[in-house]
Amino acid sequence: MMRLGPAIGATVLSLVGHLSLERVLEDHWPWLYRNRWRARGITFLVACVAPTIRAVSIYSGHGQAIAPYALIELTFFACAGSAVGIMKTFFWLYGKLTYFLRRAFAKRAAHARAALASDAREVAAETKPAVESVEVEPPQATAAEARGASVTSDDVEETPEIVEGVSPLEAKVRAAMAAFEKEEGERVSRRLLFERALGATLLVGTTSTVGWGIVRGRHDFRIEEVVVKIPGLSPKLDGYTIAQISDVHVGTFVGDRELAEGFEKLRATKPDLVVVTGDLVDHDSAYCELFAREIAKIAARDGTYCIYGNHDYTTGHIEVAEALARAKVPLLVNQGLAIRAAEGGFSLLGLDEIWGRYWSRGGPNLEAAIATVRETDLPRIVLSHQPKTFRDMAGKCALQLSGHTHGGQINPGFRPADLIFEYVAGRYERNGSTLWVNRGFGTAGPPSRVGAPPEVTRVVLVSG
Repeated sequence: MMRLGPAIGATVLSLVGHLSLERVLEDHWPWLYRNRWRARGITFLVACVAPTIRAVSIYSGHGQAIAPYALIELTFFACAGSAVGIMKTFFWLYGKLTYFLRRAFAKRAAHARAALASDAREVAAETKPAVESVEVEPPQATAAEARGASVTSDDVEETPEIVEGVSPLEAKVRAAMAAFEKEEGERVSRRLLFERALGATLLVGTTSTVGWGIVRGRHDFRIEEVVVKIPGLSPKLDGYTIAQISDVHVGTFVGDRELAEGFEKLRATKPDLVVVTGDLVDHDSAYCELFAREIAKIAARDGTYCIYGNHDYTTGHIEVAEALARAKVPLLVNQGLAIRAAEGGFSLLGLDEIWGRYWSRGGPNLEAAIATVRETDLPRIVLSHQPKTFRDMAGKCALQLSGHTHGGQINPGFRPADLIFEYVAGRYERNGSTLWVNRGFGTAGPPSRVGAPPEVTRVVLVSG
């Protein structure tokens, strides 16, 4: 089921995006609206094509040549369609709510004005002189004239068309409500014009933004520097530098070019130690060798260490471990070691990924990792792919380095990931411990980054 999750999610997003855009086209083309059920059926089938190609390429290895284009198509339609769909839903709810409220008030006002007019006529009739000259009734309008006369809600004093079995009071109310419906139709027409203009703007803006994220955003690597006080660290190690990357996702959209761009930034940090906090590869285990070969080329005085991420399990954690072993890059799975112990250094503890529980590996276990380090009096730096483990690690370590969230990856002026994750990007403090969440190196799902540039973190330790 874990492996089916991405395919199901992609299919849902594709359906939402494609069907939302199809509904927009129905508003513009009457002939499409007249044949809407046929059009929606065709759209449904088209929406399933890209996720199917993507799923086949992931789970069987076939279709690798066209899978990138399918994912790009899915990304554009999912993002643009979802934005337009949200807008249309908002306008639909707004239209329905305002219509029912305005209709209720209009009907109430029509009843009140009709009742007042009726009361006024009764009072006038009671106050007439006892002796009056015989009044001659004015000629009645013809039925054709009555039907052609326009009645508005502001003119309920006019005599409405006589309807058999309907009281004059009710006739006035019906005339007022007919005028309201006509006015409401004009309001809806104006709103539709505004909705179409806004929809077109959203469509162009979303596709342009996502396109920029594909072409440029995912290549815009940034070095983020953070200074962390480590209680118990020897002053001799003030300025010790750890370079962190996370969520590399080597695969279809992270290859030699992207690794060269990002690893150039990684080397620029001049690290004493390099850590990779999970999600090394993306879906296809054939890319394990590429990652292992390139990360092994990074020179750091105290070495390079990796941990598992959830994608490493769904890809094939055994293949990941074997590729790293061949490249002589240590993989820490609930294991640790002492770094510069003789100089008053720290313990580096690498935890297993939470998803390891589904592969009968137990998941993250801090106690097991601590037990593998002989020096028990050193401050602890924990590597854990998912930042939510900080709830348990806070107070038990000096620093936790994590990734997983990609900093939201696509942030259209705000960060939707804040609605899902407690920790998304950057620095957090709890119970005397520090958490740093890296925005990630590559992409998962949409091959685009907007408002969340890929990150290489330069962690500078100082004695606390």
